[in-house]
Amino acid sequence: MLLGNQGQSSYLQTKIQASTAVSNNFETNLKLHERVAIEVNLLELAITEGHFEKKARYSKKSIEILMTLDTSLDLENPNELVINIHNLYEFCIARIFEASKDLDATKLSEVKTILSDLKDGWKSVAEFSQ
Repeated sequence: MLLGNQGQSSYLQTKIQASTAVSNNFETNLKLHERVAIEVNLLELAITEGHFEKKARYSKKSIEILMTLDTSLDLENPNELVINIHNLYEFCIARIFEASKDLDATKLSEVKTILSDLKDGWKSVAEFSQ
């Protein structure tokens, strides 16, 4: 591999940073939801196939993205919607941790459904804000 894992990771991180720099908050949230969906799918596959190193990496990345999404919420002045989204993010983080710890990919099905619904919501907001 030309770049190696570290070089490829740095390239992807730079690409994400450059891409999100020109996006508004709704588009950024949408991109993060798309990315976390990919990471959760990879986590599910790693658990199913018994790839423990990959499982740890995808679990960590999924949780990091969800924590980033959660910190983007205005919890200083929350309304009911913000609190509900915050609770959903926390639930997903807990389920990902449990799935990884217990090596139980079935625990990710709820997470995938919730994340899909949230992504659809952010997509609607992003389209409406344009």
